[in-house]
Amino acid sequence: MTNISTGFNLSAGKLNNLYGYLLSPKRVNYYFFAQPLFSTVFYDATLQGGLIADRSVYKVKASSVSRFVMQINYGFVIQYKCLFASYSRAYQTKEVAISSVFNWGGIHLGYRKSIL
Repeated sequence: MTNISTGFNLSAGKLNNLYGYLLSPKRVNYYFFAQPLFSTVFYDATLQGGLIADRSVYKVKASSVSRFVMQINYGFVIQYKCLFASYSRAYQTKEVAISSVFNWGGIHLGYRKSIL
């Protein structure tokens, strides 16, 4: 895929101070996050075919490919010491005119090794 993408991260909640973590770390952290991403698609070999498979029946016409695609990831994270749990969702606009929007999500449980 040949594209140009841009985006940013937003988070709000009870978090450790990024630079003061070693001095006074909080035991419990929680925050909401959102990450909007914007892409301009010039060429998508997955949809439009590659250099070898030029005559594939699965090839999509270039005029059907959406040139502007937006995706937003959002969710909630809670952390206690080195353990964390998160719930996240993602929404993406159509990549092809005949497709539908995409939605997916997940629940994650994990352990993050301390930096000390």
